[in-house]
Amino acid sequence: MTSRTPINRPKRHRALGFTLLEVLIALAVLSVALAAATLAGGTQAGNLRVLREHTMATWVGAEVIERTRLSSEELVPGRRRGRLQMGHRIWFWELEINPTEVPEILRLDVAVHADRERNRRVAEMAGFARRP
Repeated sequence: MTSRTPINRPKRHRALGFTLLEVLIALAVLSVALAAATLAGGTQAGNLRVLREHTMATWVGAEVIERTRLSSEELVPGRRRGRLQMGHRIWFWELEINPTEVPEILRLDVAVHADRERNRRVAEMAGFARRP
């Protein structure tokens, strides 16, 4: 019996690392993910600006209603216009005073605009006041 000794064949070793195709696919996936994240961040920044502006305009509307309620002037139905500084900015408002079904109560509708020409309405709100 002859013993067979295994022939030493060189083993194939796979090269360690990534192929060029794998690297290109990884870069493509990464670039799509970064583009989506950048777009989402830009959208969030824009939304934050709009929300901040709307919140400030709502505060202006509430301030106009409260000043009207607390005013010593007699409240009569009609329209008033004015401006108010809040948040390092000047806001322009329109107040409409209307009677209600209850004679002692008046409805106060205020619209707050971002521009002097009152073309860009940012917020509107309503309140009620009692006639003195």
